[in-house]
This record gives sequence, C-alpha cells and structure tokens, in this order.
Amino acid sequence: MTADLHQQLTTALGSADCVSAEEAVCVAYAGDNSRRIAQPDMVVWPQSEEHVAAALRVANDTRTPVAIRGRGTATTGASLAKRGGIVLSTERLDRILKIDPSSRTATAEAGVLNGALDQALAEHGLCWPPDPSSSNYCSLGGNLATAAAGPRGLKYGGTRENVLALRAVSGGGVPLVAGAPVPKAVAGYDLARLLLGSEGTLAVITAATLKLAPLPAASQRALAVYASEREALEAVGILLQSPLVLAAIEFIDAGCLELVREAAPDLDPASKALLLLEVDGMNEAGVTAGVKQLDEVLAPTPGLLAFDASATGAGLWSLRKVLSQKLREVASCKINEDVVVPVSRLPELLEHIQSASKEAQLRNLNFGHAGQGNLHVNILFDDEGDNRARAGKLVESIMAKAVALDGCISGEHGVGLAKQAFLPLQLHEGANEIGRSLKEAFDPNDILNDHLLLPAS
Repeated sequence: MTADLHQQLTTALGSADCVSAEEAVCVAYAGDNSRRIAQPDMVVWPQSEEHVAAALRVANDTRTPVAIRGRGTATTGASLAKRGGIVLSTERLDRILKIDPSSRTATAEAGVLNGALDQALAEHGLCWPPDPSSSNYCSLGGNLATAAAGPRGLKYGGTRENVLALRAVSGGGVPLVAGAPVPKAVAGYDLARLLLGSEGTLAVITAATLKLAPLPAASQRALAVYASEREALEAVGILLQSPLVLAAIEFIDAGCLELVREAAPDLDPASKALLLLEVDGMNEAGVTAGVKQLDEVLAPTPGLLAFDASATGAGLWSLRKVLSQKLREVASCKINEDVVVPVSRLPELLEHIQSASKEAQLRNLNFGHAGQGNLHVNILFDDEGDNRARAGKLVESIMAKAVALDGCISGEHGVGLAKQAFLPLQLHEGANEIGRSLKEAFDPNDILNDHLLLPAS
C-alpha cells in the first residue's frame, strides 16, 4: 500500500523529490516541540498550492490520514501523524509574494519564516505584529493554524486580528479563498477567521494576506519589581485601567525570577515577581512621556519595590524570550500550558496553580503575557515513580480552574494532542454539533489532523 501511495503522490505532484517514504525521513518528521512522537508512513513537500490540492485529492481518494506541519515548533503535538499516513510539510511554500506598503499589507506563503518576513518588512518600515518567542524559526502557516500571538498582542492583537485573507485547500482537495485583502470586508461567512486557529483540521492554509503595522519609531522597556506575585498581578489590572496603551506587559513569578536573577544582580533580594513593560510610539519624546506616566501610575501600587527604565529591564527582556527553553534545563520533563483568564482573575488562578502544585509535590514556575491574562504554566519533574501521573492530574486541575474563572484552556498554543481531553470542560455541546458538521463539510473523509478540536462523540 505504501508503494502504491508513493507512486500515486509522485505522479500527482509530478516530482519524486516532493515525496519520501524513507525511514530516516519519516523519523525526522515524527516529533515536534511537544516532545511527542508519532511517525508517518510518508512525507510530502508541496511546492505550490496546486501540489497541495493534488496531494490532498490522492489522500482523500485513498482515505489516507494527513497531518500538516510547518517547522515543528508547536508545543501541543498538533502537527503529529497520530494515525500514521502522510505528513504534509509546507516548508517549501516559502515565497513572500507581495509587499504593498501603501495598503499596509503583505501576501506570503505558509512556509515563510516569521524572522524572514520581519526582515523583508523592516525595509519598508513595517512589521507583522504577532511575535511568538520562536519567531526566528517558526513559519507563518503554523502561526495561522494555531492563531499564535506573543507579547505585542496586548497593543497590536494576535494572528486573528492581523490577517485579512487566506488561500487554502480543503480536506477534499478543493482550493478556496477566504476574506479579502482590504481592511473592511463583510460579504459572506467569515471563513478566514474560522480557519485561523483550526489547527489543520479543516484545510491546509497555503498563503495569507497580512495586515501590517508601522515599526514604532521609538520604544523603551522598563521593569517593575514587586514584593509578591499577587501584588504584581494586581498592578496589571491597575495599568489596564489607566489611559496608557502599553505595547506589552509580561509577568515573571518568583521561581522564574531566580533563574534570570543573574542578568540583574542588583535586584532587591526581597523581590518575588517582575513586570516587564514596553512603551512604543512615533517619537522619543512621546515614549519618554509614556514611561514617565507609567512610573506615576505604578508608584502607589502596593508591594512595588522598584521601577527601572534602564538597560537592566532590556537585559531581562532578552532572557524572557528564551525562558521557556531555559526551563528545560531545570528538570528532565516539562509540561508547558498556556491557560488564559480575565486579567482580574489572574491572582486567583496563580494561587490555585501554586497550591495545587504544592499538594502534588511538583515544581511549578510561571510567566506570561499578563496584560492579556495569558499565563504560561510550567510543571517540572523527573520521569520517575508516579511523577508523570501526578503531573497529569495537576494539569487537569489547572484547566478546570481556568474554565471556572471564565477563561480558556489555551490562549495561543492551541489544543493539539496535549489538550484534546480537556475540550469537554470548554465547549458547549450545541457548538460541538455544528463543529462536527463543519469538519464533515471541509474534510468529508476525515483525513486531516484527526479531530483535534472536537471532543470524542
């Protein structure tokens, strides 16, 4: 069967270089940043939308499962070939098709790296706002499939707010265009927004027209040091009530603070939490005034030990970018979750996480995009005894608490294999019924990425 499928795909794509069933290749595409493993039977690298459509028609006709993969930076296992079959990699769809500065738009294929896109746009004084920590090596298609975000989402929005139109191919092999390359378009159903965050369960996104923003002419980063985590998180709500429009508000808890303290040895030993803050704008004078106002807003907040707008804050920002990877050095196993709640509920969420972690006797460190209520929860342990089982129960407790606080089980990483079991906590059965109908309409023979976004029926 594998040999027959290989031949059909080679014929359909017109190139043997676009298809491989070699063991070493399939092993290389068996994992992602979730540290899960699921080996495909074959890997396909389409080089055009026509290739994608041809490959999906073959897969649809032969009822062969397909997992769509970008650069493998996802943390939830959404790109893994859980059922075997084909991994369809978009990495060769790597062209920036058009940059239109006067319309503040760019059109690029799914395999374009975020970092490469940023460099090309910077020449025009523009940027695409979503800024995931893996931006130098993650691809646009992966960002779109998971509706990724990043620190700048506070001011500029995440992926969903910064995409105007998509090109895609449904699971049945039908090309489609969703949205329009204009800032206002209300004709028909908003299929573009439906596909964003759909994790490859409905269609393969091949290209997108992106909404751009001007690169800020000036920016400054600052640091607010607090005596307790609760006081730091409560200060976030105070900031959001002020007239200030910050580019980012990032939170680092006491455990993470100990890991990065080497970058700021002068920090008050009594400090237990940090807020990393960014102000940007059209000129230096405006940014300087914004930082001054930021200092004034934070000055009366309880627990503030220091406000620092010097290079110290900038140095800690660079460490924040790599903090997730740095945590992998602490223990042999790391579970990384990204729950989100209303900002006013963040202190309650963190206290639950820390209490439940202590009860489970597992180490827990937290950081995240506090200005958006998005907390990255890191559970660290060695794979021995019943640690993994206790970690699983702890994750379930955290998910349930996030939903109980009017939040969501994922703010930006997506669901994938890692969180599929928690969907019943989040989704209403009426919505699930419609979701199953949508899945069938886009993917009639159920070949794409399993049912990652639907609870088991």
